[in-house]
Amino acid sequence: MTTRSEQVSQVEGTGTERGRLRSMTRLRYIIVALLVIIWVGLPMVPSETGLRFGFGFQLFFTVALALGALFFWFLGLERIPY
Repeated sequence: MTTRSEQVSQVEGTGTERGRLRSMTRLRYIIVALLVIIWVGLPMVPSETGLRFGFGFQLFFTVALALGALFFWFLGLERIPY
């Protein structure tokens, strides 16, 4: 038989897992949207603007996005694996 406090902690644990899953799903959508902007949107910038986003810039922005997402993912973890 479980006590009341154990039941509450089990329910709270489930809620935080659901919230974490929702935030991870949102994070995935944001990452995909930003990657589409980097790889599809930036090359479509007209050349009359004087801005050129070549492969180097796209690669740089992609790596910066990946490192930023990884950083915030590590912030959300309780213990960082090493």
